[in-house]
Amino acid sequence: MPDLSTAHDAHLSLWQSAVEAASGGAALESEQDDVESVESEAQNELTAATAAVVEAKDPCVDCENDELPPHNEELAEMSALHLQLAEAELAKNPIDQKITERLLATTESFRSPAGSIFRTAVGLFKVFAGKVKRPVYHNWKKQGDGDIDYSTIKWRLPSKGRVVLLSDWGTGYYDAELVLRAACAFDPDAIIHGGDIYFAGTELECR
Repeated sequence: MPDLSTAHDAHLSLWQSAVEAASGGAALESEQDDVESVESEAQNELTAATAAVVEAKDPCVDCENDELPPHNEELAEMSALHLQLAEAELAKNPIDQKITERLLATTESFRSPAGSIFRTAVGLFKVFAGKVKRPVYHNWKKQGDGDIDYSTIKWRLPSKGRVVLLSDWGTGYYDAELVLRAACAFDPDAIIHGGDIYFAGTELECR
């Protein structure tokens, strides 16, 4: 499985997770039907194509200086259009939705297995986006069964790592997002938040 791209935009991150989940489910169905497993090739191609889309669209990534990861151009276009469709459906924007559907009609999306997986990912994206708007507090005593290290991601800083320290900023406010985007521009290896953390995300959610 190719590495997922680090996304600094919530929708890009959610789309990447949705495609990974949708393609993983398709691979499991193939194995259950005794069909030759496509987990290796098909799932990897979809994930790699979507990772390239994420890097190309991420406002914190300078694509002019950094080459995109190896990917299938046709699948990347399909992934980008389905992301556009997912955002249009989420925003209940019928005009953008119709435009995107017409663009998708010019691709192999409606006739290929990849297109079917991307359509599943559109549904998952909307589910994931709904959960982001209603975050769940993960209590280390309850969900973590009393493990004090619950939700902790083990990460060793490089010997010459770059760390950004943020004070207690108004998380949830528009300017807080701008502060985080500015922090990302420094390409830090870690961000330390000096204020309260109300929602402990699981490792999967943080990805």
